[in-house]
Amino acid sequence: ALLKKSGGTKLTAAELKSVLPDAAKYVVVSEYCEKGRDRAASLLGKQWNDGDADWEALSGKFSDAAKVIAGARDLAGDDDGLRQRIFAELKKLMPDISHRCGKDSPLRQEINALLTSWNAFQDKLQTFAGYAPALAAPEDTVTLRNALDGIAANSGELRNTLRYLNCRNAVNAAGLPVLVSVLENGKLDPDSFIDGCDTAFFRTMLDQILEKSPRLCRFSGGSHNERIGKFVEFDAKYLELTRKVVFARLASRLPRRRSGPCPEGTELGILKRECEKRARQKPVRQLLEQIPTLAAVLKPCFLMSPLSVAQYLPADEAAFDLIVFDEASQIPVWDAIGVIARGRQLIVVGDPKQMPPTNFFQKGESDDEDSPLDDAQDLESILDECIVAGIHPTYLNWHYRSRHESLIAFSNHYYYEDRLCTFPAAGNDGRLGVRFEFVAGGVYDRTASRTNRKEAEALVKYVFDRLKSASGRYRSIGVVTFSQAQRDLIEDLMEKARRMHPELESFFSDSGEEPPFVKNLENVQGDERDVILFSIGYAPDADGKMSMNFGPLNRQGGERRLNVAITRAKEQVVVFSSIHAEHIELSRTNAVGAAHLKHFLDYAEKQLNIHTANGAANRIDGIAREIAGFLTDNGYKIEYNVGCSGFRIDLAVRDPEDLDRFLLGIECDNAAYAARNTARDRDDLGSQVLRGLGWRLYRAWCVDWAFDRKRAEGELLEYIERVRHSREEEAAAAPEPSGAEAVPELRPEPPPEA
Repeated sequence: ALLKKSGGTKLTAAELKSVLPDAAKYVVVSEYCEKGRDRAASLLGKQWNDGDADWEALSGKFSDAAKVIAGARDLAGDDDGLRQRIFAELKKLMPDISHRCGKDSPLRQEINALLTSWNAFQDKLQTFAGYAPALAAPEDTVTLRNALDGIAANSGELRNTLRYLNCRNAVNAAGLPVLVSVLENGKLDPDSFIDGCDTAFFRTMLDQILEKSPRLCRFSGGSHNERIGKFVEFDAKYLELTRKVVFARLASRLPRRRSGPCPEGTELGILKRECEKRARQKPVRQLLEQIPTLAAVLKPCFLMSPLSVAQYLPADEAAFDLIVFDEASQIPVWDAIGVIARGRQLIVVGDPKQMPPTNFFQKGESDDEDSPLDDAQDLESILDECIVAGIHPTYLNWHYRSRHESLIAFSNHYYYEDRLCTFPAAGNDGRLGVRFEFVAGGVYDRTASRTNRKEAEALVKYVFDRLKSASGRYRSIGVVTFSQAQRDLIEDLMEKARRMHPELESFFSDSGEEPPFVKNLENVQGDERDVILFSIGYAPDADGKMSMNFGPLNRQGGERRLNVAITRAKEQVVVFSSIHAEHIELSRTNAVGAAHLKHFLDYAEKQLNIHTANGAANRIDGIAREIAGFLTDNGYKIEYNVGCSGFRIDLAVRDPEDLDRFLLGIECDNAAYAARNTARDRDDLGSQVLRGLGWRLYRAWCVDWAFDRKRAEGELLEYIERVRHSREEEAAAAPEPSGAEAVPELRPEPPPEA
């Protein structure tokens, strides 16, 4: 520029220095430019113009080039190899770079789109890096690509992973990063952690409950057991006192003893005169008509059949306060109407699933399969009429009779909709439950005697073998047959066996409390014995033909007769049968009674377990789970929810010396305990029944196990050891049995009054 301004005259260095004091540095720059002239010419081409380039125009191009270079570097990142490849490609494009990278060129648009996508990707990557910090700054694109490929391959788990990370971030935000760290490092078991959280939560909740309930806060299992003991004692005294009060009130109404004669016209005088007569006494009906007031005082409760009521009680006399029908399912309506008319209130007690009244005795029995099945017809009972009329029903669901649940489980399931509350036995030595005795070769004489002689002989032999070997407590016996002809045959065989064994005659004495009986289905209702023996009777005939006629069971309502028969036993049912369940073909009969007989034979032979729908047998909740774990750790075998109805024993401890029986039953104050509506049901009656069935019971209280567990554990182990020692002492003191059926047995406690 200076040379141009001076007219092109070349100046010497000295002259230049005199004109421009700082010319020395420009000399250096000039020398540098001379050295770079060739490189500048090669890079700028025509734009160099032999050193006289249009620098203002080149400045804009340099700026664009710098942007391209900066974009390429951003694209490559720290990957030197990628950056070199990008610059190599740009170098190839240099001859036509302005055309290719012009403002409106397609390549420039693609580059802009690429940069836009890259920026968007960076934003997404930073967001994703919040969940996966390792991807925030990958070492190279290969690492990033591999990571993203792995994520894509496991995309099915991505949702759960993100859910976990959300929870993880929430836990961190809540100030618990240490918890996240120990869980992810495997230092804390997740299952144990959940139990620990539950324990902490429940304990906190329990503390809050106890703070609001001083009674629970002061609760002690030992003290509460003492209160229960006092309640049971006072309740028994109250019942006894109630009986005495009722007796005293009735006795106070009796006529006073008189020193002189009674006036003849008074009711007392009339009765006294009749008592003094030796002949020609007045009929009972006439006497009761003349002493209506005195009769009610002397006999406040009359126990009579409907026929006796019609025969002896005047219809126009004062009504009774209360009429009670027992076994109402067998009382015809016309027999009951006259009795109902004589009372102010009515209670009808009966079981609609047991036998209805029939004209059986009016027309005679017809269990021959060749006779019409409607010879003996079922009639409507007063119980059926009351149910149809909508009179308020109250169900008595506790079942006391059976000393083993298998005796009632079949009926409970098939007839009572699993509604009965039954109680499990503490063990079974073979003398309890249902037993099946198959009589091979038994033949039903269908055309002549209509009996199964071989089956009858097997049953009678079984009875006398047991009587001859019995040395323990005598068990009363009842025989139930499915036909009258079979009943008569068994009675004849019994008489012959009694004559052959006179030493056993004492067992058949009518003076006993429960003498043996032999009855058929139609007249066994109301009876009960320790052992009930069934004789099915029906079997293939001499030609091998099996008829699907089972006498009364084939009639409408025949299943009710079966229900009556199988619920008569207190301890054991023994089924003598010449057929198996598969011999009854339901495709050949529509009788419900025949179908139920098939199911019962299968139940008896295979010893099937029938559990009701009121509870799962293996479910264990609450404190019972802790107690079970503790006892298992101490070497005891535990059964959960023992029973097959709505009433269950929470935990039962097997006897180590005899695993067929239970050493101890443990009841917890759980939801089932709370569901019993009265203190007598919760703490008295159920325990009485269970003790009568051989149980030793222990009550576990939640508060004790929650706050004083060590002491509760020690008390439980100590109680189990006491029970074991007492069992051993009982076994040592018991006499040696002389046979399988002579196992000695303590007389059970009587069941509580309903």
